[in-house]
Amino acid sequence: MMNRADKETRDKMKEMRESGITINEISKILGFSTSTVQYHTSERQKQNTLKRVIANSKIWDGRKDYMKKYMNTRYNNDEEFRERMKKHARESWHRRKNGS
Repeated sequence: MMNRADKETRDKMKEMRESGITINEISKILGFSTSTVQYHTSERQKQNTLKRVIANSKIWDGRKDYMKKYMNTRYNNDEEFRERMKKHARESWHRRKNGS
């Protein structure tokens, strides 16, 4: 399990960074990854990370919608695919039912 940086630890990271200690040294002293220390000590790094997370979540939502439409269309138009999906669903149900 990963350590979570509480408010006290984040404040300590910022104080250490402001006193001139490097990110690598802080990470070794406090036992966090360098990226965690950098995230909590650099506002620019935090903003870049948040932008990336938001952008990736939008991409994922678009991908989910695309796959849902694709699977629905393929299921309705491709008899062979429909039968494979039904077989897969039956086998999956049996595995869950039998606990294997």
